[in-house]
Amino acid sequence: MGTLKDKIFSDQICNDRRQLDLDLAKAVPIICLPFVHCIIECCTAEQLDYGLPFVFDCFIGGPMSAPMFMFAMGIGMIYSKKNSSSYMIRRGIMIFIAGYILNLARYVVPSLTGYAISGDYGKYIEPITYKLFANDIMQLAGLALILLGLLVRMKVPRWGIMTISTVMSLAGWAFNDVDMGNKTLNILLGNLIGTSDSTDMLITDFPLLNWFIFPAAGYCFGHWMIRMKNKKLFYLTVSPPALIISIVYYVLAIRYSLGMFRDGGENTYYHIVFYEVVAIVINLFALMGIYYLISKILPTWLLRFFTDVSRKINAIYCIHWVYLVFATNVIIYLILGTQIIPLWQILVLSAGIFAATYLTAVIWDHIKQRRRIRSAKEQA
Repeated sequence: MGTLKDKIFSDQICNDRRQLDLDLAKAVPIICLPFVHCIIECCTAEQLDYGLPFVFDCFIGGPMSAPMFMFAMGIGMIYSKKNSSSYMIRRGIMIFIAGYILNLARYVVPSLTGYAISGDYGKYIEPITYKLFANDIMQLAGLALILLGLLVRMKVPRWGIMTISTVMSLAGWAFNDVDMGNKTLNILLGNLIGTSDSTDMLITDFPLLNWFIFPAAGYCFGHWMIRMKNKKLFYLTVSPPALIISIVYYVLAIRYSLGMFRDGGENTYYHIVFYEVVAIVINLFALMGIYYLISKILPTWLLRFFTDVSRKINAIYCIHWVYLVFATNVIIYLILGTQIIPLWQILVLSAGIFAATYLTAVIWDHIKQRRRIRSAKEQA
């Protein structure tokens, strides 16, 4: 009789095919993001405290989304054929720069458009610098890949990577909501720590110190995932207790205002504290088990759709933001004089934005494929 570990894992790589549970873990949240962001943009603060808006804002848009994206990115670096330290660093630099290009497209261009039409300086121009240099998940992903690449290049073992990421998380907790007293410093350091100021316009959503632990955990877990010979047994062993712990934690967190449910605005989520990091990592393993179960019962055509969404995740993320901000901050605001609309209209708008986003991503992918074919023919 072998040990439980021997029943689940092999010493050799044996699970290197495309992972449908991982595809679902990326596809489901990215499909939900237009709903999450539209609800945040088009609901009042009071509406976000209960009902469906609360579920989308605090759960689907919280521990189910950004932590899972970062965790999956870490796993993906194990499964990718391009997983050298040099590639991670180059890829990280490209994603980091792409984050600011996205800020131009989703913030600066809509703001200048809205201002040109309305002349509303306070809404469109006053926060424009903060929005241009906003630290969002693209910047986090870029910096995390750069750091992970450097650690891999230095041959830091997996336990060392997890130790470093844990120390970073604790340090990020200690430096939360620091005000450097200078706008530029607050913006620049916001990529590393959760800075804050009195303007309520500073956007430091995903500081590296607080969030690096998620891609680090995914990278380390990916080493075991690719060696799983009995994934079903793994999830049956790990996911049920993880789900129970997660439910208990979030019930207590809501009841006693812990973690992201404490007073302090949206930064209580973005400037995440260490004990909630631990709870979310446990929750990720619960979710992965659920996605594994779903992957076994969904029809093939639907799995193909989710796999396609997963492959196009970066394009879908960027495109949905551009459509969403133009729709809510420019079109709806200029027509109604407010972005606040009824919930049913928000849901219809969200579905429309995802449909338009996915169609655009498919067209963009088709254009790229035609360019690659043309380029290959020219080189032949």
